[in-house]
Amino acid sequence: MPHFFFDSQDGTGVHDDRGMELPSPAAAIDHAIDTVTALAQTHRPRDDNMEFACVVRTEEEEVIYTALLVFVGRSGGLVS
Repeated sequence: MPHFFFDSQDGTGVHDDRGMELPSPAAAIDHAIDTVTALAQTHRPRDDNMEFACVVRTEEEEVIYTALLVFVGRSGGLVS
């Protein structure tokens, strides 16, 4: 089974040196999406602009996917 690594960013970077085995790249992408969603749900943005990311790497250090959620806060009404 392939081994994947998940580096995360929520204001501070975390380099994954353990990784996990998953059946496919598609499963690794699903895990990255779940991870970045959980980061955004559990970390309050420090200011009006913050990125939450999870980068998927293979054992060969190839980046195969980046899940990115961006928080942007603005004063006033909605932007049209």
